[in-house]
Formats: sequence, C-alpha cells, structure tokens
Amino acid sequence: MWIIDLEKQQLEKIPHPNANEFNPFWLDDTVYFLSDRDNSAVNLFRYRNQQVEQLTQNKDWDLRSAAGHGNNIVYEAGGYIHLYDVASGQSSPISIQINTTSVQKRPQWKDASKTLTRARLSTTGQRLVVSARGDIFTVPVTDGSARSLTQSSGVREFDGLWSPDGSKVAYISDAGNKHQLVLENQDGLSAPQLYPLSDSGYFNLLSFSPDGKRIVYQDNHLNLYAFDLEKKRSQKLDSSQRREDFVVSFSPDSRYLAYTVAGANYFSQIKLFDFSNNSSTQITDGLSHASDPAFSQDYLFFTASVNTGPSQVGLDLSTRERPVRSAIYAYVLGADGKSPLLPKAGDEPVKT
Repeated sequence: MWIIDLEKQQLEKIPHPNANEFNPFWLDDTVYFLSDRDNSAVNLFRYRNQQVEQLTQNKDWDLRSAAGHGNNIVYEAGGYIHLYDVASGQSSPISIQINTTSVQKRPQWKDASKTLTRARLSTTGQRLVVSARGDIFTVPVTDGSARSLTQSSGVREFDGLWSPDGSKVAYISDAGNKHQLVLENQDGLSAPQLYPLSDSGYFNLLSFSPDGKRIVYQDNHLNLYAFDLEKKRSQKLDSSQRREDFVVSFSPDSRYLAYTVAGANYFSQIKLFDFSNNSSTQITDGLSHASDPAFSQDYLFFTASVNTGPSQVGLDLSTRERPVRSAIYAYVLGADGKSPLLPKAGDEPVKT
C-alpha cells in the first residue's frame, strides 16, 4: 500500500512484508488497514509516524472488512459486527436485532393429506386413523366427518393405531421433548392417558394385541418392546443385529407374538415370543430371508426367499438374479397338527 501526497507529488510506501494487505481507510491523519502479516489471522493495523501497529489480536477468525468514523471503527469477524474504540483500544461485539415479517412462521392453512405418514383401518372398517403433519385424525370411510384428536401445534403426534374394539386410538407424542405413548378415546371427548417410555430414543408403534392389553413397539436402537397397559410398564422382547424394521403378528389368543429379527447375515429370521413364560423361540433357520408372519387358528404363515442374498447389502457387487423370488410357507402350530399340503386321497365317503 502507498500514500500519495498530491501537493508534493510524493509517494510513501507503507512497510510491507510478505503478506496480504487490503481495505485501507483514513481516520483523522492515520491510515488503518487489514493485514495477515506475522503469519496470523487477518487483523486490524494502523500506520502512524512511519510505524505499523497491530490493534486487534483475533486468532480464530479473519477480519473481512472494516470502516471508521469519528473515534470508532467497525469490522466484521466470525459472522459478527464488532466495534473498536480507538481511544481505549477495546473491541466489543455489537448486538443487532432485526425485526422481520417471518411469513413462514405465521399461522397458515396447510393440506395435511400431502404429508400423510400412516393410515390404518379400524377393525370394523368404518374409519381410518391417519397420521399427517404431526397430528392424528380419524376419517370416515363413507359417512361422517373427519376428526382431529390432537390439534396441538408445536407437538408432533404420529403412528396412530386402533385398539382391537375400535374404542381407542394409540399414538406417539413428543410433548416434553421426549417420546411418550398416548391412549385416547376415538371420539376425542375425554382426556388422553399418557404413558412414559424410555428417557432416550425414538419409537414407533407396531401392533395392538387382540385382547387390547399390550402394544408392541420398536425404538431406533434396534430393540423390540411390548407395553403392558394394565401393569403400565414396558418389557423388552428382543434386539436386532441389523437396522431393519420389525414385522410382527399376534396370535388370535394374544399369547404369542411372531416377529422378524435381522441376523448378522442380513437375513430376517422369524421368532415366536410366548408371553405366558416370557420365552422366545427361533422358528426359521436364518438361511433364507423370512418375513411377513401372519397367524391363523392352526398355522403361522410367512414368506421366505432363498435368492435375495445379493440384494441385502447395498455395496454388494456380485451378479444379481432378478427378480427376487419369495414363496409362502406355513408353520404347523399344534403338536397334533397336520400340514395343509397333505395329498388328498379322493376316496368315496363311507356312508353309515
């Protein structure tokens, strides 16, 4: 940087090491500028009486610009505006408050159907429970009006789940900055019942037991739980080795829960949990990808695939057979049960 005396037609060079120097300005008879000399961050300097003096000692952020007026200099550093008092040599950040219209924060009408995350039909088929835009709704299939059960701006409710008799709706709420289980009458006319879950984690509801006494849910730490509504406590059922959602199915008498759990080989296995003795039994061998368990009175049906392996891991580069094939299998539940695929003799019935 140079100082030009226009009357004397003379040049004076400000001492310049191997550094970047920019943004010079006058304040009274003194030149101020920004520089990264001395291998430091960009700071504020002044040139007076043929001497260069460093005024700020900023080590974390470069000064990006500076300007002066009167006895003050303002400069930008680290995303803040600072005020430097020339007389005292002290710097302080300036608190800047900007009033904005914040149109996006104003109450406004939104179409919740565009952010629908789950819809489940009641056991009677009369209404749907819908989770959309952080609220829980019940919507008639034919006659009637839609109802919002939550109406709570600033709180997210999701994963609406019908009770077996259709009288109540269960869902997850993040009120209080942590997830809790909520059980509410389907007409929304009474106060909801709140059940605390774990202090940490995120949860998703999976299924009500047919007798309405338990709700099965999962967390984001690969754990499967059952919440006992009578005892008001959770019971951990199992954990998965891979990040894959659990698929569950209750037996008609609510004693057993069939569920999937991902193994170390990424294949989903099916297990059977017995609530009468709190024991779990693996019923598939883990050598095929088994899923979609569904109970009938005599059988546990499920799907299994033996050629899905190469598609289980996203970075697998082996040749993939397409399409992936799955078949339906049946697990005989009773000790005296028979296979549904036994050949039929086709004999004439004996009349007596």
